[in-house]
Amino acid sequence: MKILILSGESDFFFHALVESLNGLDCQLAHAHFPINHEELEQFNPDIILHNIKDVARLDYKDVINIGVNDLKENNCFSLSDHTSENFINPFVVLRNNSLKDERYKSDVVYIGDPRALPSTIVDIQNNDSIKYKIINNTPSSIKNYSGSCAFHNYKKFFHMAKCSIVSKNESDTTVYSSKLLDIIYSDGNPVVHKEDDQLVADIHDAVAGKSFKADFISRQDIISSYTSHDRMAEILMKTGLSKMSTMVLNNKGR
Repeated sequence: MKILILSGESDFFFHALVESLNGLDCQLAHAHFPINHEELEQFNPDIILHNIKDVARLDYKDVINIGVNDLKENNCFSLSDHTSENFINPFVVLRNNSLKDERYKSDVVYIGDPRALPSTIVDIQNNDSIKYKIINNTPSSIKNYSGSCAFHNYKKFFHMAKCSIVSKNESDTTVYSSKLLDIIYSDGNPVVHKEDDQLVADIHDAVAGKSFKADFISRQDIISSYTSHDRMAEILMKTGLSKMSTMVLNNKGR
């Protein structure tokens, strides 16, 4: 079996799904879109897994096209459209490396756009006894801004903080967000913004030692059912590749 991974725009979650195919008994090749017919002929794939919207340009022999591209077409899946029957539920990427690193230590950490937090958060920002870090890839002059961070290091911040904030737009009650799953998987302490004043109270409680972990899914349940391997296996099962789906699940954690 030959699988061509064809990338258009850069997308961490797409590449995290692709990573779950590593180690399978099949031949993998990676290429960037656009790709010419001669290059396709040279590899001659059985499957093209891609995040391209212009699927008409991927019509090649009898290849199985699988798209993570938000389109409402056969074998197309979405990472963002919760209403899609082919919505890919959030997941974590399993890692074996240690998350303990004193450089990432804080009382409170928030990774994201600080404008998503309520004005009441100023109580935490102005409290000099609380070590509060805001991490965002867009530079900001806001107090407590601590710079940007590569995605694969987010878990270290979650693990080393007394609590990690999950904003309202990241706390959908019908589906666990990737951030919430990452915090729990990292053995962090999630504080979810539901009500403005309550968020501040919960942060103070967390800094004082209260754990909110019991309010959510367990870390073991995440490892069992909420990984990139589980989501890739679901995609393959839906496209009729049941044998390969099983192979991906059997490869989890190796």
